[in-house]
Parts: sequence; structure tokens; C-alpha cells
Amino acid sequence: MKKTVAILLAGIFIFNWFGYRLVSYYLEQQANVKLQARLDSNNYDEADLISLKVPANLPYYTNSRHYQRVDGEIEINGVHYNYVKRRLYNDSLEYLCIPNKARMSIKNASDEFFKLVNDLQRSTQNKKPGSETGVFKNLLTEFYEDADLWCAAPPFSSQTKTLPFYLFPISSQFLLPQEQPPDA
Repeated sequence: MKKTVAILLAGIFIFNWFGYRLVSYYLEQQANVKLQARLDSNNYDEADLISLKVPANLPYYTNSRHYQRVDGEIEINGVHYNYVKRRLYNDSLEYLCIPNKARMSIKNASDEFFKLVNDLQRSTQNKKPGSETGVFKNLLTEFYEDADLWCAAPPFSSQTKTLPFYLFPISSQFLLPQEQPPDA
């Protein structure tokens, strides 16, 4: 009985560790496959298409009045778009894209699950601005040693500056040159 419970808890731990990422990746890929099948069969609303224009600096090209089917994707401001059609017209490459809503909903659900599993919601809600009680702050203040290194300078000479033990003088070979680089 103990062995079964241990295996079950280890399985839950491994799933929480990286299993949900694999599941969300698989679901995103399935959503992409379904969207590609819809796009290949022209089963989409033309009003949902968004036009993107990219300048094309090509020496020789021929204008195309008709769009051709293309596959690919782009992310703009956190929104995933899939390419539907493209054409080379005048001096730009024009893409017609459609937002991938299924992928975005899966991605948002995965992010929410990650926050829920790792208890990120509660810790950010209870945190007051300016109060930082983290592990890193405690480690840095606990193990910081302010060692005074004294250098005895001969009298009437330029004073030498003492450095803490964690700062080393920078060699002159690593300093930036003090001159203007030539124009290209």
C-alpha cells in the first residue's frame, strides 16, 4: 500500500514538475494542426484576416495581383497569428494573417495553471510594495562581509584607495578606448 501511494505521489510530483508543459505543448500542436487543416480547405472568415506589409528590397521581382497560400506564424504583442496568404506587390511583401485563438486560449490556461500550481497568485496579492523578504535578500545580508583592507602609504605621497575584497582593479586592456571610431 505504501509503495502504491509513493508511486502515485511521485507521479503527481513529476507531472507538476514538467508534465503539464508536455500536455500543453501537445494541445497547442493539435490546435495548430486543426487550424492548418481549416486554412487549407478555405474554411475561415475573410473578415478575421489581418494584413501585414513588409518592405521588400529586392532588385528584380514581378508584381503579383493574386495571393498564394503560405504556412507560417508570427507573434505580435503576445498574440499568435498564422499566415494564410501572401503576395509581392509594388515594393512590399503583403501577408494576410489570422489570429490563432485556440492556441492563445491553451497558452493562457497553461499560464494560469502554472500560477496556480506554484502559488504565484497568493504571494503577489499579499505582498506589500517595498517589503522584500526573500531568500536572496537574506542570503546576501547574512553572508556579506565588509572587510577593511588597509594600505599603509608613505607620508606626503598620493593617497592610495582601498578596495573591498570583492572588487579587483580592472586591467587597462579591458578599458574602452578614449577615441572616436572611424565612420563606416
